[in-house]
Amino acid sequence: MRIRWSHILQITRALEAIMQEGRYADAVVKEHIKSPKMGSKDRRLVATSIYDIVKNYRFYSWLAEQSGGDPKSLMHIQSVYYCLSGIDAGHIENWFIIDPEELSELLTQSDISPQVRYSMPDWIHEKMKHLEQWSEVMKTLAEQAPVFIRVNLLRAEVEDVTKYFTKVGYKYEVCNEAGCIKLFDKYNLLQDPMYLDGKFEIQDGGSQEISLFMAPTPGAIVFDMCAGGGGKTLHLAVLMQNKGRIIAFDTSQDAIRSLLGRKERAGVKIVDAHTYEQINLDHYDSLADQILCDVPCSGSGVFRREVDKKWKLTQLGLAQLTEVQREILENAAPILKPGGELVYATCSIFPDENETQINQFLAAHPKFTLLEAKTIWPQSGGTDGFYMAKLKKTTA
Repeated sequence: MRIRWSHILQITRALEAIMQEGRYADAVVKEHIKSPKMGSKDRRLVATSIYDIVKNYRFYSWLAEQSGGDPKSLMHIQSVYYCLSGIDAGHIENWFIIDPEELSELLTQSDISPQVRYSMPDWIHEKMKHLEQWSEVMKTLAEQAPVFIRVNLLRAEVEDVTKYFTKVGYKYEVCNEAGCIKLFDKYNLLQDPMYLDGKFEIQDGGSQEISLFMAPTPGAIVFDMCAGGGGKTLHLAVLMQNKGRIIAFDTSQDAIRSLLGRKERAGVKIVDAHTYEQINLDHYDSLADQILCDVPCSGSGVFRREVDKKWKLTQLGLAQLTEVQREILENAAPILKPGGELVYATCSIFPDENETQINQFLAAHPKFTLLEAKTIWPQSGGTDGFYMAKLKKTTA
């Protein structure tokens, strides 16, 4: 495959924006592939190159240095990536040329530290290296993230979707009877007729596990304290068979607007969504049968999907996130009825945001007991990494 010089310059500018200016990768990629003059193959090449280089930035930088290049040069780092990916950069003047055989020899070296090989910041590696499975976790987080969909059982059966996927040639595997399906290639799902008709949602398999873990009761009053765009909110509505009431909150008006649009497409009738500015939590005292606190977190369980998160995250930022998580739990506690259940969830694998957070909450709230906790490791089943804990509020 050949890459144009104009695309190399685009990728360089994108990498500068993400790695040096701290901009978000998704927004930067959209900017660089929006030109109507670009064909679909060019868009895919540019987007894939940006994401892969950001994800493996530290490793490619190390390989550039070991090959005699400048580890800080975005051109030299790109040269490593193109060589590894079999992409021909042509005969560009002053281009950093890498010997493929030399590069192959470097890849076989056994003394490459795992945090370099899997492009993990040192402070995160030091934090997690005590885990026996940490090297395998890092390896998984450096790989390509698979695509999962969730069949919307309000509008379709699993068999309806699988028959359609077979007909159009999508390669898939049904993960469970609840409607989780793993796809083995990338397809333009956002323009798929079944998606547009609300027959399925794009949602990681681990994310789906959180709603199943919560097991909401049809007819119950359920609160979603951090709804975001509403993936789990809509799944809760499906599990409740569109019976009862879900009250969803988020700090972002854009997120609420997205949720309301997705709600209509999915045929969900039981969701009310508000920003926190629009409500007073004191009005909901002891109202909820069940609460989901899918809190803002480091995203350490989704590093392979949100590739710039690990480079933006700091120890101070992590400490600030744990404070936000504590505040959300504190706000949720009075809303839950005695005898009700609260599920706390993160897309993190850091103990600070998971077990430690729950242990501190339980120590400060003797009316709550831990019923069950679960960690989903990304290397185990191909999903992202998640933590979830189910708490019960006593009636005494």
